[in-house]
Amino acid sequence: MKPLRPNYYTSSNINDIQKLMGFILATASTGALILTLQELVSGMAATLLATGAGLALQVCLYLFARHPGHRVRWFAHGLLGLSVLVTAWYMEDTWQQHQSEQLARQQQQAGDRFLVKQQQQQLNQLNQLNQLNQQIDILLASAEQDTGNQYRARGLNTLNNLDDLYERRDSLLTILQQQNHNAATELTGQTLFVHNDALRISLFLALALMIDLAAIIALQPVTLTRQNQPEAVPQEITHDSEPPVLDQIMERIRNGNYGEFVPVKQIVESEAIRHPELKAGLEQLMTEGVISKVGNRYRLLAFEKQGELY
Repeated sequence: MKPLRPNYYTSSNINDIQKLMGFILATASTGALILTLQELVSGMAATLLATGAGLALQVCLYLFARHPGHRVRWFAHGLLGLSVLVTAWYMEDTWQQHQSEQLARQQQQAGDRFLVKQQQQQLNQLNQLNQLNQQIDILLASAEQDTGNQYRARGLNTLNNLDDLYERRDSLLTILQQQNHNAATELTGQTLFVHNDALRISLFLALALMIDLAAIIALQPVTLTRQNQPEAVPQEITHDSEPPVLDQIMERIRNGNYGEFVPVKQIVESEAIRHPELKAGLEQLMTEGVISKVGNRYRLLAFEKQGELY
């Protein structure tokens, strides 16, 4: 069994795969915009309107990106910027939620371990505190008995020995109070995010831009170059088929429909033709002697001859 080779894939296969990838990327970007708009509103009606608006904006972006009109393409640039910002914001918001949940789990685990350890320490310290209290009670009873039995000096000496026990008990109580305070504040005050916010946001913006640009390119069919196109079988020209747009424009220029000077900018904006294609047609008309170039403008020679006659 022979392995597959790249030449087994036809242009149709490539187009299908490309459109599928473009659809996936477009769905991701559109979903981010829709979810963001839905968070700004409340209620079923407003949510449906936000969903429709987000979907319509993204569809307009992918339709206007290849529009022949310059103004429409500039509007598509604005839609692209909006989509990139919203997608990047959605990535940042999702990342923050993930970090918050992860931090909460870590705090819970750390808190459980801390509380167990603290309880063990507190039990040991409480035992020590109970022992100190017992020693104090015994010494107090002994001092009281000595004082009552005419052993006043020994009783006073016993009371002096209680000062050390009192200091140890007060120190142990202070430690226990401090531990209780730490237990309430140990799980707060931790930083939520890392300190490279600018780098992370820049990465999200770049990813969002790549998603939209890749979707715009992938949703357009692959056009074969003239070198790769198979030779077309010559077909009979029928009179019913309309001539190409460039041929129609050149015929209008020959007939003087545009007037003395050819409105190049107006033709590009109003007709489905690009400036390089129109420029090639104008150069052909100059070669034919139909128009001449005056500065940056193209003038119909028929008007020049007409001016010379007058």
